[in-house]
Amino acid sequence: PFNFLDWTNFFVPESEKRDLYVGVIGKDQFWLETTAIPSIESSGLSLYRSSLNEYNVKVLPQELQRMKNSRLILLIVPQHSRGITIMALAAHLIGLRAKLVLCVQTLPEDCLVSGEKLTEQAVKDYNRGRMYLSDYATREGVPVFQNIADALQHAIQLVQHLC
Repeated sequence: PFNFLDWTNFFVPESEKRDLYVGVIGKDQFWLETTAIPSIESSGLSLYRSSLNEYNVKVLPQELQRMKNSRLILLIVPQHSRGITIMALAAHLIGLRAKLVLCVQTLPEDCLVSGEKLTEQAVKDYNRGRMYLSDYATREGVPVFQNIADALQHAIQLVQHLC
């Protein structure tokens, strides 16, 4: 089982270490495959990519281990999902002092999530949660971006400077 208290793991076999973990959900999988991975690999970096549509209790321990084995974590809170689980994960990682970059996108008005039109109040509530996460991350020194390309570029630069 995953040990949540021991985030720093110096005894990771070389074969399991990666430079970057990129956590995306849903529609951003396409961006990951077509844009992010080529950029990361052309920079000479290795990565773990989330292979999920949503983080859940069954896969979270394995994904957390992959994050732990990575030098930097990039998480995307997308504009096409409620994003509750990935926001909770981001807050948890901030608390663990993980090396992290966030991309937090706000939900647009008239937002459709899984075919359901969100009410105006729901959009405001979900976006308030995003603002709280962004504020918390910023206070803790975690870089936060709204643009996914800017977040990726910053993450790549950070990993390159960690070398």
